[in-house]
Amino acid sequence: MNVRLRQFYLEQAGSHISADVRRKIESVRVQLKSGGGGISAYRYLYSQPLHLLMAVVAVVLLIACANVATLLLARASARRPEFLTRLALGASRTRLLRQVLTESVLLSFIGGALGVAVGWWSVKLLLLLLHLHPVMKVLAFTFALSIFTGIFFGIFPALKFSRMDPRPAVMGRWRIGSAQALIASQISLLLILLFTAGLLAHSLLALERQDIGFQRDSILVVKTDAGLAGYKPSEFSALYRDIGDRLSTLPGVLSASIGRFTPVSGYSSSGNFSLEGYTPSSGKKLRVYDVPVAPRFFETLNIPLVLGRTFSARDTPAASAVAIVNQSFVNLYLPNQNPIGRHMALGSPFKAPGAEIVGVVADSKFYDVREKAQPMVFFSLWQQPTAEAEVVVRTTAAPLSLAAEVRQAFKQISSKLPILGMNTLDSQIEKSLDQQKMVTKLCSIFGLLALLLVSVGIYGTLAYSVAGRTNEIGVRMAIGAQRHNVIWLILRDSLMLTAAGVVLGLPLALGGTRWLKSFLYGVQGTDPLAIAFALLLIIALALLAGYLPARRAARIDPMRALRHE
Repeated sequence: MNVRLRQFYLEQAGSHISADVRRKIESVRVQLKSGGGGISAYRYLYSQPLHLLMAVVAVVLLIACANVATLLLARASARRPEFLTRLALGASRTRLLRQVLTESVLLSFIGGALGVAVGWWSVKLLLLLLHLHPVMKVLAFTFALSIFTGIFFGIFPALKFSRMDPRPAVMGRWRIGSAQALIASQISLLLILLFTAGLLAHSLLALERQDIGFQRDSILVVKTDAGLAGYKPSEFSALYRDIGDRLSTLPGVLSASIGRFTPVSGYSSSGNFSLEGYTPSSGKKLRVYDVPVAPRFFETLNIPLVLGRTFSARDTPAASAVAIVNQSFVNLYLPNQNPIGRHMALGSPFKAPGAEIVGVVADSKFYDVREKAQPMVFFSLWQQPTAEAEVVVRTTAAPLSLAAEVRQAFKQISSKLPILGMNTLDSQIEKSLDQQKMVTKLCSIFGLLALLLVSVGIYGTLAYSVAGRTNEIGVRMAIGAQRHNVIWLILRDSLMLTAAGVVLGLPLALGGTRWLKSFLYGVQGTDPLAIAFALLLIIALALLAGYLPARRAARIDPMRALRHE
């Protein structure tokens, strides 16, 4: 197969071939893949987005694990006097470990069971959309992970305290440095998630607001197939001419025309072409997208004419073949030249007479709104009729409000002519962005979930910190500290944790944007709006999560605090 494939490429390249092209052909290999999973377009369409979502879910999973660890470590630190008192009263280390292990297993099991139940039902819609079923291995893995996290981080403090000498430490001051480090790591991961969600949202907004080169609103698209109605190829042109003329007379219709396919419809046609008097370098093949369209097609879609003329009724099969190219075609193949009057033909080498270029239209995002405009050539549909076609109708009102009139017009022309689909051009473009919207929405949801988790972690850590610093706060208030001084004392800890997390996470977030390049449009990886969005949310989170325990600390009675423990 490898030998035959190289022979085919050499035959296609012709006798005049450069040494570089010959080396590339000789290095071609057939790549075999497992057919166990079948062949599916969904694999190609969703593979890259799902890899990104898998990475996002992994980050959320890390945040959740760190969050559980943070709360259990903070709780264990707050219970340090209890553990040391039990040891001082004669409790064995095994008894202490057994107690903590029982608590951790119970907590982890309940949390894991609730998580599996919520996960099973909440992803049902997504699974139905992708024609999948919940995988028990995935649910079992997450359930086991939740139990492991709870047990490991629940028993770790008990092991640490069981090795301590209870005599000098019963009334000693405790710290939650490990919990604070975990909070900072959570904030850094949260920053990465929020920055990613902000980039994707800004990119989606740029996609929706860009100039695509044609009118997208008030356009109705009707798909049909004359071949299914029994028409012969010689009858296609007359039929589609009747359809365009009939629809143009309907009330509320400004213009109507027909093309082999419409912009961003999911269909495309491309191939090699040759240009009269143009010799490509190094035997390189010239490629172009081609679309047969009827008269008034550019006028209906409001695609500006730059030079020459558009198609007209005189461009019949009996007339000389004509073509219209876009600005990208001129810029790439005929820079600083007048293309009007030049001849081109599909295939190579050039065979006279070809089609005469009679006009140049402005660029438009005809195939993919994410890509830059590609070189295109439009042929006359009357000269290259096709069975399948898409009718475009520009209306004065909502396009779908004319659906009944359009169906009636089709029936009047031919009762056998099918309408295979009817939609607006705007919804057709929106559908092409479904993948981008799905990724953006899911990343935003995971970002908000991570925001909630981190806020719980900050609040829990600071709440335990306030409980452990009751004596200190009482002393401060007894010697004159005001409520706002105490509130700022706690808020400062929250902001310091946030600052540490931001310093750690910002370089990681900026460095990871290279993995997002294929998902971004019109947005740089260092987008200041996305950075500001992420930082503002995190600062607001830190202030809110820190204010609640700070307010509680400010309400402490100094005399009761001094008698604490």
